[in-house]
This record gives sequence, structure tokens and C-alpha cells, in this order.
Amino acid sequence: EAFVAAARAGPKNGVGASPDQRAVIEGRLDELCALNPTPEPAVELLRPPFRFFDGTFALIYTNTAGGSSGKLGPFVGDVTQTFEGMRDLDDMGFSRRGIFSNAAQFGPLRTSLRARCERRSDSKLAITFEELSVSLFGVQVQNKLFEPGGKGTKGSWDLRYMDEGAL
Repeated sequence: EAFVAAARAGPKNGVGASPDQRAVIEGRLDELCALNPTPEPAVELLRPPFRFFDGTFALIYTNTAGGSSGKLGPFVGDVTQTFEGMRDLDDMGFSRRGIFSNAAQFGPLRTSLRARCERRSDSKLAITFEELSVSLFGVQVQNKLFEPGGKGTKGSWDLRYMDEGAL
């Protein structure tokens, strides 16, 4: 509750937070992470039966300056992450990757970035972006598929906290 309250007291999604605001928010996050009931969140996220890899979650804070913060020019949108399930990449069940969409809503404009993730460590996910779409009033106006291995198609997430309340 202290982390959520601190994050909501700052600017939307943490975009434009001052160093002092970030210190307060991230201090509360550190306190929360010290209580983490899931010591290996990236492992648990991608472990069958994939009970955490389902649902849509709203972003309340990020320390990234990238597009996943919901910033588009001078605007900051409402960001959701929808976990869509698992994909078998080699048709044999050995290369399963989690698929998710990171979307930002700016009134009638919606951007959505679809990606896949795989475990890099106990608390880090490797992210590979696959597709970007833009919709206006619910009508898709742009769709771009990313070239595998192309510039700007890779990233990572630090997954520091996960509990049963996320289900």
C-alpha cells in the first residue's frame, strides 16, 4: 500500500518525476521487494502451468524513459500490459516464450507493442519486440512487424516482485 500510494502521489506512470520523488517511490518499492514471497519471479512467471501469465495489469510506475512509460511527445497515456499466454516457437514444446502486449491509450488513440519474453535470470526477462500497431477510434491505422534481430527490437525487464494478489 505504501508503494502504490507513493507512486500515485507522483506524476502519471512516474514520467517526469523529480529525483526526490523517484527516491521516495523507489524506496517504498525496495521495502515491498524485501517482503517478496516469490524469490525467483522471472522463473515463476514462465513456469507451467503459467498461472501468473494471464490477465491485464495497469502501470502505475516505471523508471524507464522509453515508450513503455506511456509517453508520446508531450502526452502521457494510460498504460496496460496484457499477458496473452505462451507460444511454442519450435513446435516441440522446448522453446516456449511468453507473449504480451504493452498498450498506451491517449483518448481515441491507442498504441500497442506486442512482444515475447524469456527468462534471462531469476529476476530478469529478455524482451523481443515483434509488432507495433496504432489505432484511432478503434480502427487500426498502422501495423509494423519488426525484423527479428533488428535494431531496437530487444530489451529487458527487471521483475522484482510478484505475489498471489496479482492473480
